[in-house]
Amino acid sequence: MDSCSCVDLSMIEDLPPDTWQDLQSRVARIFNEIGLTADVDKKLTTPRGEVEIDVYAIDHGSVDQIRYIVECKNWKNPVSQNIVHAFTTVMHESGGNIGFIVSARGFQKGATGYTKNTNIICLSYDDFQLRYLDVWLRRYFAPEVGKAFDSFVQYVEPINCRRDRLVAELPQIAKEQFNNLSERYALFGIGIASLIFPCYLLKEESMRTKNLPAIKDMLSKLLGDEPMFHSLSFRAMQTELIKFAGKATSQFNELFGRDIFK
Repeated sequence: MDSCSCVDLSMIEDLPPDTWQDLQSRVARIFNEIGLTADVDKKLTTPRGEVEIDVYAIDHGSVDQIRYIVECKNWKNPVSQNIVHAFTTVMHESGGNIGFIVSARGFQKGATGYTKNTNIICLSYDDFQLRYLDVWLRRYFAPEVGKAFDSFVQYVEPINCRRDRLVAELPQIAKEQFNNLSERYALFGIGIASLIFPCYLLKEESMRTKNLPAIKDMLSKLLGDEPMFHSLSFRAMQTELIKFAGKATSQFNELFGRDIFK
């Protein structure tokens, strides 16, 4: 994927990594969040002795237990061809299936040309994020936001027998407060559902194009407010939404004295 394609897209992270340790930790975290098992500074034994791998990940969900070997470079200058040569040896001797060299500053022309027709891929950190953005949204963003909004969605969905039965038992003032909250959040609940449920995820135009500003604008409009969300990355947006879910759900919980869906 060409790194210039990120102009119209939003990333998992918003700030660049500070150090190479930060870079490898982020790569490993994304791998773990999408369902792989990833470790940093993994020591492997090769025919020429022990080597330390920046990020070593295994896809246990794949038939062949695909192994990823990742070299992380947070240098001030683009990665040279010599680094790629050395990494090729590590790949060959460590038994990796797919190799990534993730560079914060890109690559020299000869470096990327050398990897053509190999199992080694040169990626900027933005390229790495975009490579896994779709699966990260499905496997991590949506489930975590979904868990946070589980009770909220049940409070505002059109039909819910348990909720309706308990609302009927509330004092009149509490019923009116519940109806006001339901009216305020009903459309927002539909919008959230379109982001977190697998049958809708990535079908909405805003998610399909991975346009974070469009998602924030949509959700704010459904609340009828000025912009409510200010995140610059999907990870920050996830945190912002989970925090909002807690506050909104607590408004309903207070009317019943508890979370009626727990």
